[in-house]
Amino acid sequence: MLAAVGFTFGIGNLWRFPFLIFQHGGIAFFIPYLIVLVVAALPMFFMELVLGQFASLAAISVWNVVPLFK
Repeated sequence: MLAAVGFTFGIGNLWRFPFLIFQHGGIAFFIPYLIVLVVAALPMFFMELVLGQFASLAAISVWNVVPLFK
């Protein structure tokens, strides 16, 4: 699990994120970023985990269940 997080959240993002916050207005950028993270990104992440466990498939293989997604 930690390896997957490490691949997703690489060292480049750690260097780039403070620069983006400074460039786009500081806290005025950070608050909407957190809102979008909580409202959109985390539910999608957990949906993918739940579908994978329910179907007993890997995360990528779950999307092959629906022919439209192929």
